[in-house]
Amino acid sequence: MQLDQLVLYLERQPDTVQEDHVDWGFRLSGIYGENYRYTTAYGIASYQLLKQNDVNGYDFPMVYGDLFIPQIGEGGLMLRLGRFISLPDIEAQLAPNNYMYSHSMTYAFDNYTNEGLQGTWGVTKNFFLQLGVVSGTEAPPWHMNATEVNPDPGNPLYPGTTFKKDPGSMPSVTGCFRQNWNDGWDNINGCADAINSGEWGYNNLQWYGLTAYHRFNDQ
Repeated sequence: MQLDQLVLYLERQPDTVQEDHVDWGFRLSGIYGENYRYTTAYGIASYQLLKQNDVNGYDFPMVYGDLFIPQIGEGGLMLRLGRFISLPDIEAQLAPNNYMYSHSMTYAFDNYTNEGLQGTWGVTKNFFLQLGVVSGTEAPPWHMNATEVNPDPGNPLYPGTTFKKDPGSMPSVTGCFRQNWNDGWDNINGCADAINSGEWGYNNLQWYGLTAYHRFNDQ
């Protein structure tokens, strides 16, 4: 037997169904178990995986604050700052938010977390736009432009005296849209996540996706 994930949330959700005041929220999430190896971001407790290869470990996939401004557009504007799960699709969520257990399998190859600022604008009640700036995929902003001493300056791959700690940590753009119609029975969601030059890094992935949902009946 193995422990996949033990999850704890501490959160306050902003009130997004009102239009008379600015509201705020936050989420702090902790995870412990074997699944930590798929959520790990280089530089955030990553020693457990990258140095010790522990079977079980801890991580904090979501540490963010929300600010909801209802007066912008019909659906308001949500600003999110911190570390959050990547926007595309629904598969990468932790167990409490997953529709099916097997969705967490995408931890192994999909973008999992981003760090930065993300905006979600409800242009109308049915059409949403998202735009944000992040520091790459599983790459904290404090690794941008950070360097390490090269122990082997004669190496043809890294001939200089220093090299970048994580070349994949760089300003990146995320943009998405979502259209709902037929009273929520149909939905289309397109997303481009953590788009940058694609330079090799710890886990510098660019993700493009288009997902459609259709509800057939009440069951």
